[in-house]
Amino acid sequence: MEEIIKLSGVNKLYKSKNDEVCALSDVNLTVYRGEIVGVIGFSGAGKSTLVRCINALETPDSGNVTVLGKNVNGLKTADLLKLRRKIGMIFQGFNLLQQKTVLKNVAFPLEVAGVKRKDAAKKAEELLKEMGLGDKLKAYPAQLSGGQKQRVAIARALANDPEILLCDEATSALDAETSAQILKLLKSINETRGITVVIIAHQLSVIKNACARVAVIDGGKLCETGAVEEVFSNPQTAATKRLLAFEGEDL
Repeated sequence: MEEIIKLSGVNKLYKSKNDEVCALSDVNLTVYRGEIVGVIGFSGAGKSTLVRCINALETPDSGNVTVLGKNVNGLKTADLLKLRRKIGMIFQGFNLLQQKTVLKNVAFPLEVAGVKRKDAAKKAEELLKEMGLGDKLKAYPAQLSGGQKQRVAIARALANDPEILLCDEATSALDAETSAQILKLLKSINETRGITVVIIAHQLSVIKNACARVAVIDGGKLCETGAVEEVFSNPQTAATKRLLAFEGEDL
C-alpha cells in the first residue's frame, strides 16, 4: 500500500505567558492511499492540530510530516501552495463566502489557481450538480440549510481535483439525519474518485459509519490505531475505553 500521509515523531507545543499546552506528543501515523481514516478523541485532545500539521497550517516543533512524498515543513511557499491544491479541506463552520453565490463559491479556488472564469464556472456547475445542488447555483449561503452548505463546501474542496480530503468535524454542526447523508456522500467520493479521506470527529457513530481505520488521540498522544471494528470491540487503552463510555454523546 502506498503511504500518502505520514507523521513521524511529531511534537507541537503552544506557549503563552502563563501556560504551555502540549497539543501533540511524539505522534506517529500513516495513512494509505484510497482509505478513509478517522481521528477521534475528547475536546482538546489534539485532533485539529494534527490536521493542521498535515496541510502545514501549523508547523511542528519537531518531527516530520510527509504528504504525497514531500516533507511539508521543508517546502518553499510556491511548492507548498501547489501541494495544498491537492489537499481539499472541509470545516465544521462551512467557511463559505457569504457575499458570493453558491456557484461563485465553488469556482473561486479554481480562479485563484489560474483557471479561466468561464471554465471555472463550468466545472463548479458540474460539481454542484454532482452534489445534488444543480438548482441552487444562484443562491447565497444564507439561503441554504446546513446540509446544503456542507455540500457546497465539499464541492469547493473537490474543485482542484485533490488527492486528499481532510474533514475537520465536518458533520458536528448537522443533525443526525443530515450528518448521515454527508457521511454517505464522503464515502461515495472516496469510492468513485479514489480520494483519501481523513475525518476528525467528536462522535463515535461518525467514525463507525464512515471509516475503515481509526486513530484514538488523548492528551496529544496517539494511543491506539487499527481497524474500527477491532479497536472499538476490543479496546487496548484506557483512553479508548473512556471514549466508548460516552458513545452516543458529543465528546
